[in-house]
Amino acid sequence: MKVLIIDDEPHFCKYIANEFKNYCGIDAFVLERYTDLDAVLDDSFAAVILDVMMPILPNFFSKQEAAAARRGSHTGFIIFERIRKKYPKLPIVFFTYFKSKIF
Repeated sequence: MKVLIIDDEPHFCKYIANEFKNYCGIDAFVLERYTDLDAVLDDSFAAVILDVMMPILPNFFSKQEAAAARRGSHTGFIIFERIRKKYPKLPIVFFTYFKSKIF
C-alpha cells in the first residue's frame, strides 16, 4: 500500500512519510510541486494526503482557478477537484496548519 503526500513544506512531508513507513508499514511518496501531479498519480495509490494552502504555481491552474485560489488561498481544494474527476473513489485527506505568533 502507498499514499501520496502533496505539500510545499519538504520537512513536514518527509516527517509524515517516515511516520507512515515506521509505524504503519505504508510507503508514502512525497510530491512537493503539485505541478507534477499528472505524471505521478496513478491507480497504485491507496490515498492522497493534501495540504489546503500552497502557493499558486504557473502553468497549472486555469485563469478562473487561479483567481479563485488567490481569493481564498486554497489551492488544495482546486487540486482536490482535479484528482476527484480522474479518480472519483480515491480517498483524499486534507490537512493544513498556520504558523502563529503568540503575543
